[in-house]
Amino acid sequence: DDAFYTPDLRTIIANSEEGQTVIAIDIASHTVHWVAGEPNRIGVGPRHFNTPDDGVPAPDGTIYVADIRNCRIVHLSASGQYLGSMGNGACYHDPPNSFGSPNGAFPTSNGNLVVTEIHGSWVDLLSHTGSLIWASQAPVSYPSDALAYPDGTVLLTDYTSSGKVIRMTS
Repeated sequence: DDAFYTPDLRTIIANSEEGQTVIAIDIASHTVHWVAGEPNRIGVGPRHFNTPDDGVPAPDGTIYVADIRNCRIVHLSASGQYLGSMGNGACYHDPPNSFGSPNGAFPTSNGNLVVTEIHGSWVDLLSHTGSLIWASQAPVSYPSDALAYPDGTVLLTDYTSSGKVIRMTS
């Protein structure tokens, strides 16, 4: 579904929403370094996903994954080990306690995290400690893949058939 380079440009992190996995592929050898999640097995807990989206590497090499149907953000180590998660599994907007079907968790250069939530069209900025800095409803139907700019604005897409790209403030 999605693929991102790690900060050192040596590995690609990819996810399969239908396959319930996140994988790391070595660019030089074309081999799989690791797989997080059990292939084709939906579940909860540290070893399972339910529709993982956007395995995005942070500047420190760890990876954030939006686990859409488990309504959580999963944090993985650079070697694919489960480090923890945010969200209690309840699918409503109350970050960082719960998320309304998050479909992206994009790290910023300063260690914060921009999260998009499908339900309610929310865009959230969480601090590096996981606390909420701000949350705002985006003027789109399906906010996706939000990137923070140094000036505090956020660029995101509306993942709909007509689609659009917007830049918004908090």
